[in-house]
Amino acid sequence: MKFRRRPFTLLEVLIASTIFLGLAIVLFVYAGQTTQSWSKLQVRRNQLNELLALDRAIDTVLPNGMPAMRQDGLAKRKSEVEFFA
Repeated sequence: MKFRRRPFTLLEVLIASTIFLGLAIVLFVYAGQTTQSWSKLQVRRNQLNELLALDRAIDTVLPNGMPAMRQDGLAKRKSEVEFFA
């Protein structure tokens, strides 16, 4: 005895299409947010790399810099600090 397969009804096709469309929308929104977060992360990484390069340059220029308080009376505030190399 052979069983004959019925074709899908219109209602089944509409329900399946709606589910797939919903999944596609969710994935599209998620991908957009991920791309936006990735772009922000790259900007922050570039800023950090620039600051690290500046830090290395300052360490090269002032390798032995040490803070010292001014003792000659020219400083009006005691919290003023100078660096001597």
